[in-house]
Amino acid sequence: MQVVCPHCRGKGKIDDRYEGRKVRCSSCSKAFVARPEPEKPLKWYLAENREKKGPFSEKEMRDKVAAGEVDGETLVWHRRLPKWLPAAMVFPALAGPDVEEAVCASCFKVVSRSGMIEHGEGLVCEPCKLALLRKKHESEEVPPEMETAGMGARIVAKVLDIVIMTVIAVAVEMTSRHFFPFHSGDGLGVVFIVTLLVNMFIGMVYMAGLTGRFGATPGKMIMGMKVVDSDGGDIGYWRAFLRYVGEFVVVPVTILVGYFVAFFDSNRRTLYDRIAGTLVVKA
Repeated sequence: MQVVCPHCRGKGKIDDRYEGRKVRCSSCSKAFVARPEPEKPLKWYLAENREKKGPFSEKEMRDKVAAGEVDGETLVWHRRLPKWLPAAMVFPALAGPDVEEAVCASCFKVVSRSGMIEHGEGLVCEPCKLALLRKKHESEEVPPEMETAGMGARIVAKVLDIVIMTVIAVAVEMTSRHFFPFHSGDGLGVVFIVTLLVNMFIGMVYMAGLTGRFGATPGKMIMGMKVVDSDGGDIGYWRAFLRYVGEFVVVPVTILVGYFVAFFDSNRRTLYDRIAGTLVVKA
């Protein structure tokens, strides 16, 4: 896809898989989020009484179709079409049952209508259909105003959270030893279980409660990150709890694979991010 650097306005082509991800401009070396360059509006023409008329915008052409000024046999053309074609092949609304071919609204190739699906106000071919479905699946796409947090920053945030929770756990353990000295084996068992449950509760409040309330744990706050839903909104307590369960129940079962999938996801989502439908973005 073609991209434009917002810093120096330099243009370049990159692989489609980098869409929505941070890339570096080859001209000015500054980083930016890759988005495809908007295409110039198509100029439409039609043939009427052996005369070429136009140019028209796409909206004007569709208005003409809706008003009955263009029928299925009217020849139309724009720069992406391979040649002048009957309007019935370009505008599905004009196609009768005898029209066997149509123009794909994505790649503009003339293909058989069988196997095509509706997309917007047009039809798309099989390869484009698969590409659109793949993009829809991957995106849960990050809105343009958001930027996904990098894996390095997330790892640092996780280490910070582990350190903070370890300090809290040690404090709970020392408090427990102070108020409940170990006099017997039975006492040790009860105190150990109570202390463990208290630490588990504090851990849940720390991870799920703070994320549900503020959108981030202290580690993420320090690193300037926030957990949001796919639209960039707050995730709330329920989704934060679902994310917590996914991280501390599902991920261990997968032998930490749930963490590593983020390295291969365009939006850096872990397995528990996928379960909860969340994203980690820069705040």
